Amino acid sequence: LDLIEKGEGLSVFIGKPCDAATVCQLATEKVELGEKLGVVLSFFCAGTPSTRATLDLLDSMDIPREEIDTLRYRGEGWPGGFKVRYRNREKEKFMTYKDSWGTINRYRPLRCTICPHGLGRVADLSCGDAWNDYDDTRQDEGQSIVLVRTERGRRILHGAIEAGYVTLSRITPQQVVDAQPLLQRRRDVFARILGMKLCLLPTPSFPNFSLLRSWKNLPLKRKLRITSGTVRRVLTRGLWKRKQYFTDPEDPSLMDPALRED
Repeated sequence: LDLIEKGEGLSVFIGKPCDAATVCQLATEKVELGEKLGVVLSFFCAGTPSTRATLDLLDSMDIPREEIDTLRYRGEGWPGGFKVRYRNREKEKFMTYKDSWGTINRYRPLRCTICPHGLGRVADLSCGDAWNDYDDTRQDEGQSIVLVRTERGRRILHGAIEAGYVTLSRITPQQVVDAQPLLQRRRDVFARILGMKLCLLPTPSFPNFSLLRSWKNLPLKRKLRITSGTVRRVLTRGLWKRKQYFTDPEDPSLMDPALRED
């Protein structure tokens, strides 16, 4: 961020929804930063797996780390897949999106499970996958959902349309929900926070997110299951203990138990 402040012109900030929320909050407190932010872009996020997730996935594919030249989590088509190219560039290994992310998503930290920022609501523009058109057997250009959050974002998007960079068609809010099934899990956030509070753990505050209202609309059985499940994880994994969270990815014994979901 100091590079943005010191820059001569406006900068484009691209980050996870939590990153976008942070930079937008800082921009209200740091005048120089706010003046230099030309646009804030984000994407739909379901959580950030740990480095341990990637290392374990490589091990499951029998890929020696010292022989890796490039690694892609996605790309080269939609939805893309986990692709590793060896240093000799004569050999590659590929795992489908469904198989790869089905594994590494289990390594999300607890903090990601209580984050309501999944759609990048504070960014000027946020983009995400249209999963209602998902077919794991197909690799094509795919389609993305684009949400406009601010007037600045609207101007930039319309400029991109007029310049021929993107082609868009309007969809309804319900179509966004249908295309992003994980949105339903955001309703569980309040239950997880409640579970942490019952364990006397510090929790973040999320003003203007209507978490309580969303939680009230959940079935009683689901409320109890999510809340009790959070309490169980906190107690069984020792998350109530203050600890050092910077672990050695080469030593699984040092891995923070909060980094993996069973």
